[in-house]
Amino acid sequence: LQPKITAQISTPALEDAKGIAIQFRYAFVVDRGGLKVLDITDPGHPLLVKDASVPLDDARNLYLARTYAYIADGKHGIAIVDITSSEHPRLDRMFDADGKLNDTNDVKMGMVSSGLFAFVADGRNGVQVVQVFAPENDQNFGGFSPRPVPKLIASYKTTQPALAISRGTDRDRAVDE
Repeated sequence: LQPKITAQISTPALEDAKGIAIQFRYAFVVDRGGLKVLDITDPGHPLLVKDASVPLDDARNLYLARTYAYIADGKHGIAIVDITSSEHPRLDRMFDADGKLNDTNDVKMGMVSSGLFAFVADGRNGVQVVQVFAPENDQNFGGFSPRPVPKLIASYKTTQPALAISRGTDRDRAVDE
């Protein structure tokens, strides 16, 4: 009931941090330089993981889904980063739907049945929906965390720039079953 600051991290470790997501004992942060990883085993003393970074030009926010980080990378669309090894993230692929995603500010994920979808706040372009994987697009979609095969499937033009997507209730179908 009485929150307090226990630690702060600033330059040169982080420069103009934009978003953070936590998974297990790691905090994944996007800043001016891209994706960086902090070991938060001791939250009072977070440590920047040496060489655990992915350079990105325009990272604005991120969402973690199992073994992938989905990063809203502004003019470059979505950066999909493999975080199977949290201390060694690697860029799996960039996705911009042939230039249609070019002002991405935020991304949130949602799963329906066997399909995973990204809901993207794409600035002046509005809200975009990307099918990340589904049985009809990838015969190897099974398993704990199949490799994404992104495909833009819907767009909605907003009257003002789309800046953020609200986070729904996270549910893991495997846990539900």
